[in-house]
This record gives sequence, C-alpha cells and structure tokens, in this order.
Amino acid sequence: MKKFTYLFIIILLNLNFTQLSAQTIAYANIDFIIQNSEIGKKIIIHYKKENDDLVKSIKSEEKEIRQEENELYAQKNILEANEFSKKLDSIKVKVNEFNKVNQEKIKNLNIKKDKTFNSLIIEIKKILNTFAQEKKIDIILSSKQIIIGKSNFDVTEEILKIVNEKIKKFDIEK
Repeated sequence: MKKFTYLFIIILLNLNFTQLSAQTIAYANIDFIIQNSEIGKKIIIHYKKENDDLVKSIKSEEKEIRQEENELYAQKNILEANEFSKKLDSIKVKVNEFNKVNQEKIKNLNIKKDKTFNSLIIEIKKILNTFAQEKKIDIILSSKQIIIGKSNFDVTEEILKIVNEKIKKFDIEK
C-alpha cells in the first residue's frame, strides 16, 4: 500500500510540473509602446503643448501681478499708510486667488491627461489579449517586473506594430 501511495504522489507531482513547463510566457514594455506608438506620441505632444500654454499663461498673469505689486511699492512713500495697506491686502487676495485658480487648472490638466492615457492603456490591453490568444501565450508580463529574461520572450516590438496598425484615431480629452 505504501508503494502505491508513493507511486501515486510521484505521478501527481510529475503531471503538475509538466503542466507548468507547458505554459507560454512573454513580456512587453508598455511604457515603450505608449511613448513610441504613433498615437502615444500624438497624445504626449498634445499634452506637452497644453502644459506649455498653461505655463505661459500662468507666467504672464504672475508678471502682471508682480508689476502691480512693484508699482504699489514705488508709491509707498506717496500713499497714506492705510491706503497702502488696503492696496497691499488687495494684491495679496489676488495672489491667493491666482494660486488657487492655477492649481485647479494644473490639476484638471493632469486629470485629463491621466484619463486619456488610461483609455489608451485599456486599448493596448485589448490588443495584448487578442495577441495572446492568437499566439497561444498564457501570460504576458510587464517588462518592469522582469529582472532577466530571454529576448525572444520580449513581444514589445510586435505589439508596437499592432498598436500602430489598429489605433489610428483616438479621442484626446480636451
């Protein structure tokens, strides 16, 4: 009976190891795909331009407020103390409002950018799923999670080509 139990355990373990070795694994660099795909480049350029425009607008407003503040300090000796204080308080309120509004603008831009990239990642995951089914790949890992791997398991370039072929139009949140 003991021999039969040992034989059964050995056969069972052997079946499990055979199944594990039959799995097909690949990895892909999603960041590389996003940054180098045609649509990813368009999205990056779009949000870089929006960010640059926002920074330019903020700097312009900041320059106006600083100029107003400098003019007030230039008139400090001419104005009465309480009038100077009221104008200075008014500028401080403007600065606080300016900071609050601009932080909100930056936050909204980042939210739009994140939503757009998350939508793109969802589309890429659909492509990865289809690719895995067609190539009979059981697991596709992110290359960030791989320390060492054979380059023949890297499917990044193949996925990049498919992304460029399949995702031509993409809604960029404005």
